Amino acid sequence: MTTTDIDALIRLVRQNTEARDALRRELLTDDLLSLPERFSQYTLSADRRLDTLLQHAEATNRTLEALLQHADAIGQQMRGIQHDLSEIHGITQRQQTDFSNFRGAYAENTARRKASLITRMVAMRLGKRVIASKQLTRDNLADMIIEAHESSDLSDISDDTLTSFQDSDIIIEAKERSRAGNIFYIAVEASYTGHEEDTDRAVEHAELLRRFTGQDAYPVVAGVRIGNDIVDVVNGHGQVFVPWYQLSEGDLDP
Repeated sequence: MTTTDIDALIRLVRQNTEARDALRRELLTDDLLSLPERFSQYTLSADRRLDTLLQHAEATNRTLEALLQHADAIGQQMRGIQHDLSEIHGITQRQQTDFSNFRGAYAENTARRKASLITRMVAMRLGKRVIASKQLTRDNLADMIIEAHESSDLSDISDDTLTSFQDSDIIIEAKERSRAGNIFYIAVEASYTGHEEDTDRAVEHAELLRRFTGQDAYPVVAGVRIGNDIVDVVNGHGQVFVPWYQLSEGDLDP
């Protein structure tokens, strides 16, 4: 076939649709001939699958959005619960503090009623005999501080220490049965459960009584029970000895 023949064939194929289809059938396999239709079907199927995936993604997004909203609601509820728990904790703490103060006040009032017995306990330990005793008021202690200040230098004593002394739970002045009629003092700190802060205050107040009056003074802690932190102190095994006057639960009845 010459170049002229080929050119003539090309012109025929371009101009004659039936000739072009016939030539195509002769040159191409059935698979190649059906490829456009198959590709069209594949594209349609792919579009349908893509639509399905998009619908599934939208449904998933809606589900996730609902879950996020639910999680946010749960978070708000948890924050509300935490706030409520904080409120309950605060109320409980205040109740515990109030109850502790309540029991402390009962212990102090009971120790005041037992002042003569506390005095006798101390006197017996010291081998003293007492003919009279009385509890000093806060005004008495204030006068004692003023007199001491007038006669000596108290600049080494802080205002807080002096205030603590004037607010002592109980200060007992006792007079011995002797020819000299000596006076001694007892500094009592009362708590439902005695701890180191109670013994420290009692010791400090006894030391101030000695300094202010020039008389002997002894610390005592009164309470229903004592903490482990002062077991040695009340049993005389420490550097400082502070006797424990034990109150009973029945003593705390109003």
